[in-house]
Amino acid sequence: MKSAIKVILTIIALCIMFSSYLYFVGVPNWAVGIYQEYKAEGYVKAHLNDPNGALFRNKKGPCGEVNAKNKYGGYEGFIKYVANSEKAVTFESSPIFEKIWNFSCLMTEQERAAEIEKLRN
Repeated sequence: MKSAIKVILTIIALCIMFSSYLYFVGVPNWAVGIYQEYKAEGYVKAHLNDPNGALFRNKKGPCGEVNAKNKYGGYEGFIKYVANSEKAVTFESSPIFEKIWNFSCLMTEQERAAEIEKLRN
């Protein structure tokens, strides 16, 4: 019984230490990327006929490719997407897709900041 209590207290202490580390140091970049990919998948699935049948690949942040089933149950082939939020999901078939893809998926943070600054002036 005493050893079980020690294990539980040790686990609680480790959780507190890890939480404190994240609070003071911040979340590592790789964790942010994984979270963005997870959220983007959910945003894309909300726009599909059969969300559970979606196949994803080449995911990086809000960008990637999805192969979705059509209304007859057949896969249509992989298409690119950018999913920055639930309401801002853009697929390759959109006429503005190329600009959004370049901005969200290909530019670095510095290039994006410069582009935004250019638009402000």
